[in-house]
This record gives sequence, structure tokens and C-alpha cells, in this order.
Amino acid sequence: MISTGLNFLIAKYLRSLKNQTLVDKFVDTLQQDNLLPCTTNWNGTEQQTSFEQLDQQYSHLKDDHLAALLSNLMCHVEQGIDKRFGSLTTFLLQNDPTCFLRNAKDEKQSSKYNIFAMAYNPCQTVLQPKTRNIKTLTKEREYFGRTLSAKLPSTDMYKRMNMRLKVIAHKASVYCVVFDRTGNYALSGADDLLIKMWCVKTGRLLASYRGHSKEICDIDISFENTLLASASLDKKVRIWSLKTTETITVLHGHSQTVNMTRFSPFCKTDDRWLASVGNDGNICFWRYLVITNDFEPRPIKFVEKSRAGAQMLCLAFSSGGYFLAAGSSDFVIRVYSFHTYIPMKICELDSHNNIVETICYSHMNNSFISGSKDGTARIWRYEEQSWRAIILNFNKELLKRESGEYNCNNTQKIIPVTIVAWSCNDKKVSTAYENGLIKVWDSLNGMLLNELKKHDKIIFVLECHPTNERLMCSAGHDGLLIIWDICDGRLIKQFLNDTQIEQFFHNDLRPLLRDPNEKVLDQHFQLPPHLLPPPFLTDDHGHPYSNEIQRCVPGRENNSSAENTANIVNNEYLEDILIVEPSTFPETKSTFARRALETTDVSSFGLTKRQTYVYHRRLIPKLSEAER
Repeated sequence: MISTGLNFLIAKYLRSLKNQTLVDKFVDTLQQDNLLPCTTNWNGTEQQTSFEQLDQQYSHLKDDHLAALLSNLMCHVEQGIDKRFGSLTTFLLQNDPTCFLRNAKDEKQSSKYNIFAMAYNPCQTVLQPKTRNIKTLTKEREYFGRTLSAKLPSTDMYKRMNMRLKVIAHKASVYCVVFDRTGNYALSGADDLLIKMWCVKTGRLLASYRGHSKEICDIDISFENTLLASASLDKKVRIWSLKTTETITVLHGHSQTVNMTRFSPFCKTDDRWLASVGNDGNICFWRYLVITNDFEPRPIKFVEKSRAGAQMLCLAFSSGGYFLAAGSSDFVIRVYSFHTYIPMKICELDSHNNIVETICYSHMNNSFISGSKDGTARIWRYEEQSWRAIILNFNKELLKRESGEYNCNNTQKIIPVTIVAWSCNDKKVSTAYENGLIKVWDSLNGMLLNELKKHDKIIFVLECHPTNERLMCSAGHDGLLIIWDICDGRLIKQFLNDTQIEQFFHNDLRPLLRDPNEKVLDQHFQLPPHLLPPPFLTDDHGHPYSNEIQRCVPGRENNSSAENTANIVNNEYLEDILIVEPSTFPETKSTFARRALETTDVSSFGLTKRQTYVYHRRLIPKLSEAER
């Protein structure tokens, strides 16, 4: 294609020389010997085209196109040709960002920052420092997925970050928080048995998930952003509809506390997987259909009790979901694979000398890091048909112990690893310790790069920035949330808990009725919690907020001020609705505002199946004097 296209450009160049005889002879030779570019018809058959047809098809090319092309090419040869020209297949280019046919006039007319051109030649960033601003960098990351570190804004920009909102939302400690897959909502699980959903932009409480009978240990969101899984001390894994807060199913597979649960990103067919680990020493893999969200009642279970009292404590899926690594209290890491589309244990790694408390997979390959109470973290890679580990050692004496040089009289205290994390490009790993210290390591050779010192109590949160390799966030029991530059080892911004806004729903802690299958009903209304009317937003003492704030509750946006005003008698809320059966509340021709909810099967609670109706109390007409 290059040679035939070049022949066409030579013929056009000869035409610019005003020698018609030479042009006619050259064009006749090209057409007789089929040396001009071919076209393909709708059957895929190549057809020869004449010079006139090509000239009409490529009318955007001037007669001196070849001369301009070579002139600009020589300039690039002097400066060094970019790799982006290596895939050039034709000279008949139009206005394409990969085209190197650019002249001074085009440069002058296009003075704006060209995102697409910069994506092919990022070195121009150094030559055009004035074009580096947040707007263009954000657009570039949106179009191409990731920006080069040389083009990222300075980490000092994050000094301008401010706390958006501080909220008291639970009656007990909160130990797990996750974002949904869109990043617009956050969910929190706490020891008050509740899971709550929040709007990230406004900080408003949107919904409560009620159903667990004991403290929440862990929560996770499915990759389709439709399901919420929660693990609890009540030995159950509950699956919720993220949109409606309905309990879809309750998974019974563990005989003791469920410590962690995770959705798998593995998706070969319509089957999806959820994994959970518990104090009973079991790891359960639950299969479900992504279309219907129907879970199989029995999991694929691996009993990993190498000794009495062994517990499975943590797990992590690889970025593609093909592998899973789980840590336990018997010092062993177990790795599972989905290469047969069904989970299978492929190895056990027993290099740690104490409980394995945390595991984290890398973002771009199948390496993972594990942290243990023996004071070490290990980066595991499968190389040359064996698993090899790079030891990240906080206590130098531990290495001497493993090599036989340990002095028994040395009483140095071992500092356990509490949490580990990878940077977004997997070049660095961070480990946090029980004494509040954070260490940053090179993930390739295990070299210590930086020590981050600010926390004075145990750290249980390490989160790296999803696109900027320099940034990391940490939080601990000292109440500090800190943003770090892990490359320079400096603190950028810190936040401390102080005054907070209180947000609760008035029915958060109402008692629930339970059946043998752990399905629940609100004791007051005898309805599933997700079918209850919109609750009132209150403070910590149960006092309702004003009408303007009540409008932020989903379902109350269009209510009048009277409907958003709570009536309280003897410290009890008078609901805006009466929920009764038709047999107990007769039909009338008056203006009853009634809506029928779904038919609720409450037979497992000892109640009869019935159709429930909702009557709005405020719309019931007043009785006349005769009716009284």
C-alpha cells in the first residue's frame, strides 16, 4: 500500500510541474502495470482504479503534498522519529493525530493543548509546561485511562483538601466502609448491627440495612454494583439488594464468626462467585447467577483446620479473579485457582512464623503481599515453577533467627504487621505496624524506601490513590486520617475527629421478628424493613430535623412540610401511615389515599398470608357531627 500510494503522490507532484506529456506517460504506465492503489467492493474483491478516480477520492491532497511531506519528515529526522510512526501503513493520511504532516500554519492555528497528540508524544509535556493544568490532565486520564507520572499534578495540591462532612451515624464502633462501584455512594457497617448508605456528594444518610443479629465484620459490593454482601458475628452472610435494601438471601455455611467476604471479579459465564472465611476454619465459595441473583444454597467448602482452633482470617482475589489467597491463624497461606471454572486449592505457603492477618493482591499481575504477627510482610511471586517470597522485615533480628544467628538472650519485641497495600502501579508496597509506624518498600527488591511517622496507635487502614502512585491515605485508632507522599516520605494533610453532625433514622433500632431461615420483619408493622415507609431523620437523642433536612431522605423529597413533620407522643413516633388489612378497615367512598404493597408471605413467622394496604393518616377525612 505504501509503494502504490507513493506512485499516486509522484503522479500528482509531476502534475504540479506543468509537463502534461510526462504526466500522461507516467499515469498510463501506472495504470497498465496496476501500480496504483486498489479498492475493495462489498464482496471483498479488489478492483483496480484509475488515476482520475483516485484523484477524486483523495481530493484533500494537494499536488505538492509529497514535497510538503518530505520537508516535514526531514525536520522529524533531525529531532528523532517517534515510535508512533512505526505502524505507518499508508501515505494517504488525513487529519489524524498520528500524522506527522504538520506545518507551521497548522501549529499556529492549533494553539490549544491537543490531548490526543500528547497521548502519542508525551515528551512534549516537558516542552510545553504551560499546558499542564488540572483540566487537561483530568480529561487525558478520562480518555486514556492513566496519565504518566511526569504529567501528574504536584502532591502539594492536596494540601488544599478540606473535610467535607463529619457524621455520627452509628450507635457503636464502625469497622468497615466501602464505596460502591460508581463512587457516588459509601456504605458503613458497625457494631450496632446496621449497615448504612451515604451520598458522597452531600453526606446525607440514604438508607439502612437491617437484619443482622450481631456485629458487622465486613461488607463488599458486587462488580455489577447490584448486590451488597455482609459478614457478621451471627455466623451468617447476608446478601442485600443495593438499590432496594431488600434481603435477597441469607447464606448458612459457617458455624462460627464470618471474618471476611469478597465478590470475585472472575466472569467467564453467567456464573459469579462470592467467597467467605470464618473462625470455624472454613472457606466457602458461593456460586450465583448474575442475571437472576439466585445463590446456590450449598457452597463449595474447604475445611482448612490443620490443628484445633485454627481460624481463617483474611482473603484477597487477584485483579482478574483467577486466583484467591487466604491467610489463617495456623501461619499458612492457601492459594486457590479457578482455572477449571470451579475453585481448587493449588498450594499452601507456610513461611510465616505467626498468624497471617492481612493479604493484598497487586493491581497488574498475580503477585500478592501477606502480613503477619511475626513482624514480617512477604511479597509472593510464582517464578520458575515455584513460589518465591521477598521478605520485608521490620525486625532485623528475625532474619538472624531464620539464618541461625539469632541470639536467644535478645528480648527485642516483635511488632506485628496490621495492614498492607500496593501503590497504583505496583512499584511500591506499604506496611503498617501495631506501633503506628508505616514503611514503604520497593516491590521488586524489597528495599526500604521511606518510613512514615505520625500515628501513635495501631493502624488498620492503608489506601493508595487509584491513579497517582505518590499518594496514600492512612487511618488508625488515634483518630487521625493522614494523606502521605510515599515517594518523599512526607505528610501532606491530616484530619482529626472533632465535632460531627448526627444522622440517624428513627426506626434504626426497632426490634425485628426472625424466622428459622433468618428472614426478618419489623415487629411494629410486621413488614420486611425494605417495605416500610420513608423514615424520619433524627439526631442522636431521637429529635427529628426540620422539613428542609427531611426532604433529603429518599421518598420524602416531594412531601409537604406537614408530612415531613414528625408527631411524637410519649417518646413514640406516630407514623404517617396506618398499615391494616382490608377486613379490619372497611372500604368507603371517602378520600382515603390507599396504595397496595406487594403480597407478603409471613407464614414462617406464625402469621397468615395477607394483602397489606397503606392508609395515609393525614388524608383520612375528619368525622362530621352526625358521624360522631
